[in-house]
Amino acid sequence: MAKVKNIGLIGCGNFGEFILPYLIRHAPLYALVNVYDKKTKPGIWYSADIKYAASSDLVVLSVPSMSLESILIEIKDYVRKDAIVVDVCSVKMKPCKLMEKYLPETAEIIGTHPLFGPQSAKDGIRGLKMVLCPIRTNRINEISSFLETSFGLDVIVTSPEDHDRQMAYVRGLTHLIGMALGKMNLPLTGLTTETYEHLMSIINVVGHDSPELFYSIQKENPYSKEISDKFLKTISKLSKR
Repeated sequence: MAKVKNIGLIGCGNFGEFILPYLIRHAPLYALVNVYDKKTKPGIWYSADIKYAASSDLVVLSVPSMSLESILIEIKDYVRKDAIVVDVCSVKMKPCKLMEKYLPETAEIIGTHPLFGPQSAKDGIRGLKMVLCPIRTNRINEISSFLETSFGLDVIVTSPEDHDRQMAYVRGLTHLIGMALGKMNLPLTGLTTETYEHLMSIINVVGHDSPELFYSIQKENPYSKEISDKFLKTISKLSKR
């Protein structure tokens, strides 16, 4: 990581804005962080164009999975042959295949999924989990060690397929329940229980996620539909009883 002299953050939505201070604070010594987004926000310095961010040593693609292919097509001629490129999508199989398809053959590719966000990590990211899917790299141990040491993250290395199978339960089912409960407008009541408070906490976390994130978790993960259908059928059977 000492060779990383500049970092390009492409996409500064809710999650991109959240991780930006961490990138600046923990970037390798003297590394510059170049930010690009189609929309600008007050207080954030943006690169002049996407080409500048895409030609960095380390490129972080913080865009929804449904937008990833169009971004890759736009930057593929700007990405350096010795660059490290990572995504932060909530699904991994499709994004990893797209990065392999469009990026230079010599560029290192790592699929990542931070298992936290602005709400769940509002008190800091130390001790939280980070998934790495090595697609084309020989430095996964070095990068894992850097994330553990500099950020205090609990790094898990796995394949895109295994990630998506597990996330169909962990994210797909949780977000489906959370979104449904949120739309029910559950009341705050004095006769609460710890279990009910757990339900409310799910709403508080999931309710701040963007529609694009919910869509990608449900539609872009090839294993989510099976789990969602099973859950809805079970609810239907319980209701009939």
